[in-house]
Amino acid sequence: MQKLDKGEQLIRKYLKELREKGIVEYVYPELPNHPNQAYRVTEYGKKWIENSNE
Repeated sequence: MQKLDKGEQLIRKYLKELREKGIVEYVYPELPNHPNQAYRVTEYGKKWIENSNE
């Protein structure tokens, strides 16, 4: 977040939208509050990124 120079609330909003669209997902989906929780790009997200660069 510091590298992007955006507020935490704004970043969370964008991540939530990306999750809802199926572009990213939790690494530990069954444990949303896992201490090492992170996001990864889904297969759909990879295709979406490829198509948006064309």
